[in-house]
Amino acid sequence: MLLKAKKQVVFLLLVLCFSSAREFKAQCSFSGLSPTYCLNSAASTLQASNASGVIFGNGINNAVFTPSAAGVGTQLISYSYCANSYSQEAGTFTLLAYNPNYIILGDNQMSAALPIGFNFRFFCADYSSFYISSNGFITFSSGQSDGCCQGLALPNTSAPQNMIACAWTDLDPSQGGSIRYLTIGTAPNRMLIVSFNCVFHKTGNGPVTGELFLYEGSNVIEINTVTKPIPTGTNVYNTTMGIQNAAGIGFAVPGRNGTANWTATNEQIRFVPAPECLVTQSTQVFVNPTLIATSSPTLICKGEEAILTGYGALNYTWFNVQNNQSISVSPPASSVFTVTGTNAFGCEGTATVQVKVLNCVGIPEEEKEVGINIYPNPCSEQLTLDLKEASEIFIYSSQTVLIYSKKMEEAGSYVISCKNWPSGVYSLVSRQKGQRIYSKLIILD
Repeated sequence: MLLKAKKQVVFLLLVLCFSSAREFKAQCSFSGLSPTYCLNSAASTLQASNASGVIFGNGINNAVFTPSAAGVGTQLISYSYCANSYSQEAGTFTLLAYNPNYIILGDNQMSAALPIGFNFRFFCADYSSFYISSNGFITFSSGQSDGCCQGLALPNTSAPQNMIACAWTDLDPSQGGSIRYLTIGTAPNRMLIVSFNCVFHKTGNGPVTGELFLYEGSNVIEINTVTKPIPTGTNVYNTTMGIQNAAGIGFAVPGRNGTANWTATNEQIRFVPAPECLVTQSTQVFVNPTLIATSSPTLICKGEEAILTGYGALNYTWFNVQNNQSISVSPPASSVFTVTGTNAFGCEGTATVQVKVLNCVGIPEEEKEVGINIYPNPCSEQLTLDLKEASEIFIYSSQTVLIYSKKMEEAGSYVISCKNWPSGVYSLVSRQKGQRIYSKLIILD
C-alpha cells in the first residue's frame, strides 16, 4: 500500500509538471499571393511579416512566386519564422521522483550519445540525442569539450556548442554524487529529465543538486536547483547557468554568467523560446487555353471575303475588337490576323491565321485575242481548258502549293482531272506570250 501511495504521488507531480509545459505560437503572415493565377501570369513578389523568416513551396524562389514554375493545380505556399531567441522567467520549483538511468562519469568526461526520446527544438534546430558533461551541462552536438575547468560567460565561442548549463563549473562525480536521466510521459507531452544529484566540486566539497527538464512540443527548458552552494577552499569556481547554440548566440541568468559568488536553493528558472510561426496559403494555377484559328478559305481574290474562326476558348476577341467566335474579313492584301481567347478562369491564349489575297486579274481588253476559257467552274470531276494560244499552266492550292503544271504546246482544249483535289479556292495561272493571266478556280467535293 505504501508503494502504491508513492506511485500516486509521483504521478501527481508529473501531472503538475506537465501542466507548465505550454505551447507557444506566434502570429505571422505574408502577403502578395493571389488566390488564382493563369499559367503564364506574371510572377508575384511576396512580403512576410518578418524578413528573417522563410517562404517556401512550389514555384517559390527568393520569395517570388512564379506560376509557370509551380505548375497547374492547387499550390500551398508557406511562411515559417523562428527567432533564435529565449526569454527567462521564474517558475515553481518542482523536484520529481522517478526511476532513472544512471550515467557513470569520471572527472572531466563526456557521455556517449543518449536518446532524448522525442525531437527537441533548440535554437530553431531539432535534436533527438544529447550528451552529458560531468561538469554540469548537456550538449546536443558531438565532439564537444567537457568544459574543464570552469564556467565561461555566455555567449562565448570557446564554450561548448549547443549547450544547456545547469551549473557549469569544475565538478567531479568521482568525488561523490550521481548523474541520471530519463524520458517520461507519452507523446506529444513527453519530458526529458537530466539530474545532477549531489555531485561534488573537484576539491570534494560544495555538492550541487539540480534537475534539467526539456519539454516536448513547447521546447521549454527548466532548470530546477535544489542546492548550489559556494564551495569552500582556495579554488575559485566560476559557474554558469545558461544556454548557447552552435552559432554563438547565448543567454545566461543574470549574476550567474561565469561568476563564482552565487548560490541557489529550491528555485526554478525557465528558458522559454520565442514564438515560432508557420502559416500557409493556397493558390490555384489554371492552364491557359490553346487556341486554333482558321480561315475559310485561306486564299481569296481581292474584294472577296474570308471567314475567320477561333477554337479552344470561351470568349474571343479579334484584331478589330469583335467578340464573336467567327468574323468576316476582306483584306486588300495578304494579311495575318490574331485572335485572343479566354477560358472560364479568365486565362488567355492567342493564335494567328493568314489570309492570302491574289489580284486574280483577267484578260485586259487590248489582249482579248490572248486568252483562256475554263469550265466547268466550280469543278468536281474534271476541268476543261480552252486555250487560244500555246500556254504554260500552273495551278496552286489555297496554301499556294503548286499542285499542277504543264506546258501546252498549241492552242486547243485540254482536260484535267480534279476529282481527288480537296475542295476550296485555287489559283490558275496561264502564261501566254509573256503575259500572265490569273483565274480563280473553285473545286467542290
